Formats: sequence, C-alpha cells, structure tokens
Amino acid sequence: MSRGAQGWLVLLVGIPLSILLGGVMLEHLWRWFLVPPFGAPDLTVSEAIGVSTLWGFLSIRTSSKRSDGADERGPLEVFAVSTFTSLFVYGIAYLTHLVIR
Repeated sequence: MSRGAQGWLVLLVGIPLSILLGGVMLEHLWRWFLVPPFGAPDLTVSEAIGVSTLWGFLSIRTSSKRSDGADERGPLEVFAVSTFTSLFVYGIAYLTHLVIR
C-alpha cells in the first residue's frame, strides 16, 4: 500500500478510532485511579475525550523524522505502534488496578 493510501486510511479510520479509544481508556483510568483516593467526579467518555484532546494540545510531541529529514516510518506503522503502546499501558494499568483494588 502506498504512503498516500496509508495516510488516507489513518486519517479516515485511524484517527476517529484513536480518539474514541483514548477517551474510553482515560475514562477507565480516571475511574480506577483518581475517583477512589481523591473523590474526583466520574468522567463520561465524551468528557474524557475533551480532557485527552486538551492534554494532547499541551503536551510536547516528537517527530518521526530522521536527522536527514526523511521519514523513517509510514503513517500506518506510526499508528500501529502508537495504538499498541497505548493498549500495553492500559493493560499494565488494569493489572495494577486489580492488585490495589
């Protein structure tokens, strides 16, 4: 698949899925780790998406470009690695939640 086609696939399918997945994951993490010890109010998925979006705007991002300016990875690979990393961290958080519950 060409880089252009990969880019469109990530744009049309990957980004909306990523936003939804991020909201669901943040909603669970919030409920597991902030509500019990601090008495924070629960977040809905839509509120979690908003918090996640704000967090994304405020956080520092790194580039996937090499020092010579060429792209190392295609859009689909960047999306896959990002999704896998998020799911891995979510899994570790879930196991931690089970231990401290």
